[in-house]
Amino acid sequence: MRAQVLNQWDEKKKLRRPVGLNTVQMLKAASALGMSPGTAMKVAEDLYSAGYVSYPRTESTKYADSYNVTEVLEQQAKSSQWGKMVGVFLRQNNYWINPPQEGYDAGDHPPITPCGQIANKDDFKKVGAFI
Repeated sequence: MRAQVLNQWDEKKKLRRPVGLNTVQMLKAASALGMSPGTAMKVAEDLYSAGYVSYPRTESTKYADSYNVTEVLEQQAKSSQWGKMVGVFLRQNNYWINPPQEGYDAGDHPPITPCGQIANKDDFKKVGAFI
């Protein structure tokens, strides 16, 4: 059987950069993954205590202008789960990513951000992968 292409078109879309992750957004995402808010908060606090994520109780979604996104992505490029994708993204952007300019600065803590490779525990992986 042979097929013939009759028409082809390209469409480009530009997506807005996501704002930083705050506590409410994290809990909503965890709920979508089937995790209760209490469990999600406990896991996020455990990830924070272990040094894997920044402080998880924040209302801020805006990063400081001095925040080094590239440094965080270089750390995540070592991940066995998404490292290759992060590496491609970094190469495509000449290894420099400016922090997103949008979001809300509540003045409490910066958005929830990964700080290192997540341990191989199931709940850690669920919440950590989303962060």
